[in-house]
Amino acid sequence: MKENNYGPLSNREKAHYTNWWCKTIGIKSRDLDSHPQIDDVILLIRWHQECWMDSNKSQRGVWSGYWSVVYHHQFPLKAKALKKLEATTQEIITRQQARQLKQIKIRQLRESNQQKGIVHMTANPIPAADLLTRI
Repeated sequence: MKENNYGPLSNREKAHYTNWWCKTIGIKSRDLDSHPQIDDVILLIRWHQECWMDSNKSQRGVWSGYWSVVYHHQFPLKAKALKKLEATTQEIITRQQARQLKQIKIRQLRESNQQKGIVHMTANPIPAADLLTRI
């Protein structure tokens, strides 16, 4: 049980925080107890929280379709949909890793240029006479 500065949370506080969390996600708090596909709903919520910012419009559209089927129409996710979400997640992870590799390469190039004394022209222009002596 989580404690605040004054001790354990009361049932009223738990209900308040649960309702607040549900509202931020866009679901009804009564659905946590009574939704027939709550496991799939939680899976889609977790995917939304972890992958939404890195997904493209097409991937977001696919998620929205699944959300409509699972949450609003209360049908379970099919195996094909689970495979599609898994493939989408792998694409996002690959894209994140490629972005990190690019950032590392850029950082390394900047550090090596600073060690060589070459600075970006717009940030700190090198005088023309200084360029001739470096060549």
